[in-house]
Amino acid sequence: MREKSAVMPAQSKGAPPSGELRGDMAGAGQATGTGACDAGIVCRSLNKKYGSIFALRDVSLSAPRGCFASIIGRSGAGKSTLLEAIAGLLDPDGGDIELAGRTVFSAACRIPPHKRNVGMVFEDLGLWNHLTVRKHVELPTRKRGGADGASAADEIIAGLDLKEVAGRRPGELSAGQRRRCAIARALACRPEILLLDEPLGEFDPPGRRAVGRLIRQWHERLALTTLMVTHHVEDALGLSDYIAVMDSGAILQSGAPEEVHSRPSCEAVASLLDADFPQGGTRRD
Repeated sequence: MREKSAVMPAQSKGAPPSGELRGDMAGAGQATGTGACDAGIVCRSLNKKYGSIFALRDVSLSAPRGCFASIIGRSGAGKSTLLEAIAGLLDPDGGDIELAGRTVFSAACRIPPHKRNVGMVFEDLGLWNHLTVRKHVELPTRKRGGADGASAADEIIAGLDLKEVAGRRPGELSAGQRRRCAIARALACRPEILLLDEPLGEFDPPGRRAVGRLIRQWHERLALTTLMVTHHVEDALGLSDYIAVMDSGAILQSGAPEEVHSRPSCEAVASLLDADFPQGGTRRD
């Protein structure tokens, strides 16, 4: 198994420990050092309520640059809300967000989505029915101009195995091809941060493994900081350097995949991960 990178979740004031993982933070694809410039994604004490319901409840999370992190949780846990807050598509009621060492949301600051250098794959994909695969991928590359943009689009289209369908529109694609088109579009803008909302949802198990490997390869190739949300435990455990388990808007536990899976902090985490929890409710040591 790939050597895992150490990540320490940011603890909000008064929050309980959340299974932080300590150790060398210079894992594969990650910047060395401990300064703020090494932070890829930092969320501090994020809250979001809809009426009396908390979508995000004091969520604090930190992943260094180059990390592939995943959040696991059931539908309605708050995973997509967290991604949308990081992308700037919704404003939390409180808290702070930093991306690549820069504050993008706080009480005194709100950077709009198009200035956050974030690529996002939505669960519903958000493809445009009138555009071909190639046009979807070329649009984000145009700002680089000329042959470089066209070459970058060709590279990503080929890399996501879309060359044969590059001239087709979404309605002419299979479900898996549409999802790969959305992934290619997100990669084409060469983001610093890649956000993935259930990116493997349309695939059968062999397809999930194959496309998961492609995503991980592009993550490493472009030196991205990636945050994926999923309710599929196998996807998160197989792809990630770091995982967090989320339920009812809160982070229950976070750390290295092997650590969280083998030592769940509570019965709720064990249930979500389909892991064993010791009788009597005592955490394993």
